[in-house]
Amino acid sequence: MTSDRIKIFVVYHRDSPRIERAPFVPIQVGNGAPLGMLRDDTGDNIAAKNPNYCELTAQYWIWKNVKDADVVGLCHYRRIPSFTSDDCAEFSDFSEETCRRFGWTQERISELMRENDILLPPCWAVFPVGEPGNVMSPYDFYARHHRENDMRVALDVIREKTPELADSAERVLLQGTEQCFGCISVMRKSLFDAYSEWLFTVLFEVEKRITLPKNREEARLFGFLAEALLNVWVDYAKRTLGVRVFFGSALPTMNYEGADVRLETQICVPARERVENPLLSVVIPVYNVAKYLHKCLNTVCNQCFEDLEIICVNDGSTDHSREILAAFAERDKRIRIIDQKNRGLGAARNRGIDEACGKYLAFVDSDDWVDRFIWQYSIRKAERLNLEMLLFELDSVSDETGKTLWDPFNKLWIQEECLRKAFFWREWARNPFETNCYAPSRIIRRDFFGQRRFPEGMLYEDAALHFDLLFSARRLGALAFTAYFYRVRKTSLMGVRDLRVLDHLKVIDGVADVLKRNNIFEELEKRFVAYATVLIRKTYAMCPTKECFEAICRWRLSHSDWKWENNPEQRALLNGSQKKYASFCFRSVRHSRPAEKIFEIFPEGRLKTTLVRLAAMFILNRAARKRFRARHLNLDPRFKK
Repeated sequence: MTSDRIKIFVVYHRDSPRIERAPFVPIQVGNGAPLGMLRDDTGDNIAAKNPNYCELTAQYWIWKNVKDADVVGLCHYRRIPSFTSDDCAEFSDFSEETCRRFGWTQERISELMRENDILLPPCWAVFPVGEPGNVMSPYDFYARHHRENDMRVALDVIREKTPELADSAERVLLQGTEQCFGCISVMRKSLFDAYSEWLFTVLFEVEKRITLPKNREEARLFGFLAEALLNVWVDYAKRTLGVRVFFGSALPTMNYEGADVRLETQICVPARERVENPLLSVVIPVYNVAKYLHKCLNTVCNQCFEDLEIICVNDGSTDHSREILAAFAERDKRIRIIDQKNRGLGAARNRGIDEACGKYLAFVDSDDWVDRFIWQYSIRKAERLNLEMLLFELDSVSDETGKTLWDPFNKLWIQEECLRKAFFWREWARNPFETNCYAPSRIIRRDFFGQRRFPEGMLYEDAALHFDLLFSARRLGALAFTAYFYRVRKTSLMGVRDLRVLDHLKVIDGVADVLKRNNIFEELEKRFVAYATVLIRKTYAMCPTKECFEAICRWRLSHSDWKWENNPEQRALLNGSQKKYASFCFRSVRHSRPAEKIFEIFPEGRLKTTLVRLAAMFILNRAARKRFRARHLNLDPRFKK
């Protein structure tokens, strides 16, 4: 076998960076605009079946039309297995360095094929998305995420049409707990032909026996089935043919710069009709976010879950937001636009709730974006377990740098056992005040939400409502899955640095009322007071002025009956010592900022003291801390000029 007899076809359905170096060959599937590459609608083909068969239309074309290769393969343009020991999860280009790093070269693949007959992605333990540790069989996994009957029919067809593979199907699909994902493989051509003949025999027969779903995502069912069936055939080939199999170290995903440019600037939404009696109502308040609205709506409208309505409340926008909404609504009839005078985020959400008719409610802020599977996974779990509210995780992303910002309140900190079932808040092993309280990080059953509404005319309007829902629910659920991306920008309401941050104190009072209504204030008082301490510390850190400090002191004195810690921080508040309290606030801040930025927020005067500078050092990384000490305090002779 010579190296030029290897052809690994990389499937594309949209324009994106291409790998065109041997042995890789780009091939286009689907009916999109021509991309200037080989297409799967020539020769003997099933290209018309692409909406249901996905990348398998390329596999069929390879099987029927490629005669000049000893080794063939099938990969996705965004997912190619690593053929080296590199287990990195992402790549951004197809440069020579990247290809060498992951073994995407003729030399490396030829070397592997001299010792193996099949190259596959990693074989991973199978568990539902967002439920790590809940390991299950591929059959149960398929039934959890897709239509169980399709897999049941496929098993029946295997037993009837190809009984020699029935044992492998039982072993892999019903008894096993591992699987390769993606319909991705590289095989000797003779094996590839044998596998393809078996696979399409099964799938074509399944197609005759079932009704294709109307949902566009679920209509791709033969691609989903083939992911599992590939493992069945490989097991059979290993046991009966003695084939040698190599499993890659990782299946990295392409994340290239500019991948979201179209989402951010264009309407990338297929035409869709309005859904009658939707299962989910998505409420999106909109106010002067024309710069971000395209990406938000593109990700919401292109969800795998389609049984929804999208209620956009235009809260008196004065930029081009209204025009953007209208353009999207013209394409996607599921979008409903409601106009009102500017009344704030809480009022806009409340208006959307009043207009909603779905069984579940979800909230999205108009400058954020969502994962395309966010509601497919969460709604299915909520329906299966009859949940009142389901929580998931989110990421904070800097608008300036595009980098993910660490925030412990974005995570769930929940036991694996709770991820597998419906639970009550007391079953949480961790402190309930440590979980995120952001309205977008959940779906809520509308009848459970009831007559509750968001507070209006204040910041941080979702915190107290979160705890009201949390402590009232009897059937909670969770997914340890980052499905929502919160944009952190200086011009947003969450970025204010003035006396409006005193709304944190209203939040604390609101949460205290919730605890008292549920008769659990005394039970949780110690943890609640710790939560309140963090919030008032954050309040002063965001607005370190005399007026803010005095307001906090007055509020603290009015709540002296709570079980506050008897420590220097609380004594500083009670005694009115702004200088001492400042040190506690900035010592607790964990954001990495340059020292100069830290000092910019202080007013001129006595706050710019050595004590405050020393407190600020705690939020710098080690190297910056050394430079800071040398420059401002002259304590380290190694850094003196």
